[in-house]
Formats: sequence, C-alpha cells, structure tokens
Amino acid sequence: MAQKLFRLLFTAVGHRANNRAHPTMWLPRILQGLPGEGEKGKLLPVRGSDWKVGQIKQDNGYALQVIFAKAWWVSVRELVKDKSKIKGFEVIHHPDEDKKWPVLTATTAIVTGLDNVYLDEKPSIREDGSDYLCDVILRFGHYKTKDGVSADAVTVGGDYSFTINLGVSDVRTPKEKEEDKKHKRPRKLTTKPAPHPDLKATWPVKPIRATGAFRFHFNELKATVRTRVGVTGSGTDRKLTTTVESVKVTAGSTPVTVDTKAFTMKTTDLKGDANTEELRREMALKLFTARETAEFVMSTIGETLSSADTRKRLSKSIGEQLAKGLDQSVGKGAPASPSGSSGTPVDAYLFDRIRTAVGDRKSPLYAPSVVLSLVKPALDPYTTDEMRLPDLKLKFSGVEMELTEFRLKKVEKSGPKAVGLSNAVIPVSTFTDKNDLVSTRVRLASVAEPGDAVARRPGGDVTVPVSKPPLRFESDFETKNENTQLKGRITVDIADCALDSVMKPSGSALEDLTLTFTKLALNEPSKMHIKLDVDSEFRKEINEAINTRAIYLEVIKGIQGELDKRLKEISEAVTADVRKMLKARMGDPT
Repeated sequence: MAQKLFRLLFTAVGHRANNRAHPTMWLPRILQGLPGEGEKGKLLPVRGSDWKVGQIKQDNGYALQVIFAKAWWVSVRELVKDKSKIKGFEVIHHPDEDKKWPVLTATTAIVTGLDNVYLDEKPSIREDGSDYLCDVILRFGHYKTKDGVSADAVTVGGDYSFTINLGVSDVRTPKEKEEDKKHKRPRKLTTKPAPHPDLKATWPVKPIRATGAFRFHFNELKATVRTRVGVTGSGTDRKLTTTVESVKVTAGSTPVTVDTKAFTMKTTDLKGDANTEELRREMALKLFTARETAEFVMSTIGETLSSADTRKRLSKSIGEQLAKGLDQSVGKGAPASPSGSSGTPVDAYLFDRIRTAVGDRKSPLYAPSVVLSLVKPALDPYTTDEMRLPDLKLKFSGVEMELTEFRLKKVEKSGPKAVGLSNAVIPVSTFTDKNDLVSTRVRLASVAEPGDAVARRPGGDVTVPVSKPPLRFESDFETKNENTQLKGRITVDIADCALDSVMKPSGSALEDLTLTFTKLALNEPSKMHIKLDVDSEFRKEINEAINTRAIYLEVIKGIQGELDKRLKEISEAVTADVRKMLKARMGDPT
C-alpha cells in the first residue's frame, strides 16, 4: 500500500485542480491568487517592457525588407529630381550581420491567459533516490473567459517597434556579380556621396523605424513543471517538502495566431497609397508569426515562470495543496514513529500519518468513526437474519447433553444482534504494511470510557457515543437435544478481544479506491460469558456447563463463520464509506 500512497494523493489533488466547481483546488483560481510583483501584488498577468525580440531572419524578415526597400527607393526617386544622380545606385540588405535583418522590440507587453490552464491527469511520477520527481504538463487555453479565466488562450498584446537598416550599394556589372558570387563576397556600401542633402544624415544607410500595436495568442501552449517531493525531519517531526525545479514552455507546430484587426503600423519614412500601406502592414504581421518571435516570447514567459522567485511561490502553493489534501483526508495528527514500511520515505511518511489517524479522535479515519459510519451492513449495532453455532456438548451432574442444529434467529423477540464493535482500538505498532497488504490487530471492547465519535450519516455528520464494554451478542435461538426441541434467548458478552485483519487496497484514484478485506479473524477473548435463557429443568446446570473455555471457542468459531460470510459485504461497505468520506473531506462539491 505504502508504495501507492503518494501517487494516490498526487492524483487526487490533480483531479480536483481541474474541477471548476471546486471551491479551493481549481488550478486557475490558485494561479490567479499567487503573489508577485504585478497588479495588486499578484504574479498574473505578466507585464513587460522593452522586450528585445531581436532579428527576424529568413523568409519573414526578407520579405518585409524587400517591400520596405522598394517603398523607400520610390521616396528617394521622388526626392531626387535629377535621376542621373541615382542611376548608379541600388538598395541592398545592410552588409553587417548585426544589422542585416529587421530588429523587433516589444516596447510594452502584457501576457494574459496564463491562469487558463488544465493539468494533465497522467503525470510522470518516478522515484529519484529518496524523493519523487513529478513531471506535470499544464495545457493552456482549455477554458473560456466565461468560465472565470482571464483569456481564452495565452494572449500577448502591447506596443512594438522594429527597425530595418537598408543600405545603398553601387550597381554591379555582370562580371562583378559573377566574381562576387564565385568568391562569396558580401555586397559593399557605396562610398559615393548622397544624391540629395536630405539623405546625408545616415547615407549610405537608411534605418526605417515602424511602430504600432499588436496582439497574438499561442496555439497549443503547454508547460512542463518538474517538482521534487521529499520528506524533511525525522520521527514524528517529519514533513513533506515540495520544490519546483524547472518550468519548460513549448507550443504547437503553428505557435501563434496574430489578431490582424488589432495590429497597427505607422512609419513616417515611407510613402504610398492605402493599398501599398496595407501590403506593408500585412508583411509586417509576419514578424509576429516568425519562429524567432514565438521562441522569444515563449522563452520570456518561461523565464518568468521558472524564475527563482516564481518557482518558490509555486513550490509553496503545490506543497500547500498536497498538505491540505492530506490533512483533509486523514487529519492533522503528526506521523507515527517510522514503521519500516516498504516504499520511499515519502510513502512511509504518508503511511505513518494513516497509522496515527486511526487512533486520532479528530481524524475521519478514527476507527470508531469508521465502524459507526457503515450502513450496509451496519456494524454497531450489527444484525443478521440467522447465525449458526457449532454443536455444543455439555456435561453436568453426570449427564451429557449435546445441543445440535443451534440456530440464532428470531423466534419470539428478535434475531441476532451485536452491540459494541465501535469500541475499537488499533495500536500503531500493529498497523503494518507488507507486500501491498495492510495488517492490523484491532482491540475490541477494551476501553472502559470510550467517549464519543463522529458518525457519517446521509443527512450529515452526527456525534454519537461509542459503545462501552462488553461486546454483546444477543438473539433468540432454537436447538435440539436428541429429539427435544429447545428454544430461548442467548446472550454472549465479550471483553478485551483481538481481531486480526488483513486488507488489500487497490485503485489509482479516490474514485476507484477499493479496500478488500481478505481476513477478519476473531481471537480468543480475555473475558467471555454466555447466558442461556432456556425453558428447561436443567437451566442452571446448562448455564454453568456452557461457560467453559471449550464452549467459548466453539461460540467464537460460530461468530467467525458469520464474519467470513460477510467479508465481501464488509469490504464494499468500508470502501463506499471511505470513498464518500474522502470526497467530502477533499471539499468536492455535492
């Protein structure tokens, strides 16, 4: 069991992180509340300024340069009236590598939608030394704004500027072109003077700056969050620790979609009609669909999310959610002393918390609470239609009497009923885990003043008294002595008795958690007394003869037969109650 506990806890918290109706664990709401350096002291939305995206190369940058070069040269031709002065020139890319391509800067930016995230419910969880390493994938853009998130997708918007450095070179002869190509020589800027005074300031280079507004959203954006979960401290002072080690952001094959309606562009250096300006705007849009732009913004988002401060805040939040899930499930008691159970120190810690919980009156796993909460079948009181006891051989006053076909059932008053099973104590030393089987030794009817316990009922929790000793079985009965039919009433009182249980837990989530009892074995009690109210002239003698160890063991055997018969039913009842309790304690909406 211990080896599955962490996965069970992590999965339970993760499942609720995706439940929009959950009041405290829905992940977008948690992210919205993370403290940071942004608006109102929150981490989100992320704001930035002067984001230097850098050069946009290849097709997207080249196409824009060509359009801007043609437009600028049209302006030059209009400016220089004597066309012979510009006949020997042509516009080129700037030959310097650091000025060759358009340079994009987001002068202001705001990133919304980072709260719109869905947690992949199949995380990668593996052991790493004494810890667990958990890789959780967060998928952005799962919800709509109407669901309570800031944007339908991770959206980046703001103002931008870009600069294109055009150069002017001398027109080459065919032979010069061939030689340049052969020797892979870059073009050179002209050394001739500017053909017009207005061009002298930067000649033979023309930097063209454009500004405007932009907005785009990411497609299939996701983040992989690697979290280390371990244990610090020792003994009963142990605690879970969580550390977010990294956050890696990636996007789909088409990283971004630009909002064309929100995109504007303005430049004072270029001329052209409305159609020409629209063409230039459309080409400038390609700067934002370029791979470099998407990678830069993803990197910037990644740096924000993976910064030491953000990782510290995320670590704290994840740790709080795991601790909350654990405290709500088993109570806040400190872990029992280490049991030496199998699994990592994390699993051992969780198992030791459960060992503490069964004896903690404030825990929902408190043994009397579990017993008192069961409904089908109820265990305190426990009733059944009929039970059979083994044949009982009695000896008294030289007489041998054999009671056969001993049936406990309703004859006149009532059938079999047991009261007192809620007086149950499970010493932590007897609560062990081995080979995925949980073994316990339950002490029954051993606490003289057990107090109260919380019982879970369909209408809500109620506080009820725990049964005091003894554990009492009562019933009408019928039996035979040779050909004589006897009937009456039997009372069996048991005190300080041990019940050995073995349970096999299974399931990967709270919703399919199954607790299967493979053994419920009643041991010989420290104290036991049987009373038969029977219509017989040997009534006194029968009661004296029946209170012997041999008869006690036979009666215990009969009770054991009833337990064996109801193992499956008891397993189903405990499973149903624990599932319902855990869902309620985890704060699931009804």
